[in-house]
Amino acid sequence: MESWGYKSMTRWTEAARERRKIYDTAITHIPETEALNFVELFSSLTGDGSLVKAGERRLYDGKLYRANVDLWDTAQNTPAAAPSLWVEIKNPGSEYPDWIQPAGGHDAYKIGDKVTHKGSQWISNAASNVWEPGVHGWDKVT
Repeated sequence: MESWGYKSMTRWTEAARERRKIYDTAITHIPETEALNFVELFSSLTGDGSLVKAGERRLYDGKLYRANVDLWDTAQNTPAAAPSLWVEIKNPGSEYPDWIQPAGGHDAYKIGDKVTHKGSQWISNAASNVWEPGVHGWDKVT
């Protein structure tokens, strides 16, 4: 049996890196409409200072998010600390998902978007809608 010498470890390490590249590439092709079915495949934000590329999806506080821009995985760049850097991926199976306060134009609601807020269902009647339902820009359904 071969010992775990330098050459052996180098081969294993290189093989693992190649498999990781294949894995990382594969999960980037999971459509956003299906991503919530495979959350265990996505890495969590850890604050390790690694680079997160725009469009990458990461888990944070039990929810899946997509990065809006390239950023560093730090405590200052979490969805809680810097919500404009992230968009939460919502359940596409829910006709009226829970309303989430938009952080800006990048995740504002469009005309016709449906939400549930404070026990009622709402439909947006405004483009680039960042208002809370019941305040402005929404029609109450129930």
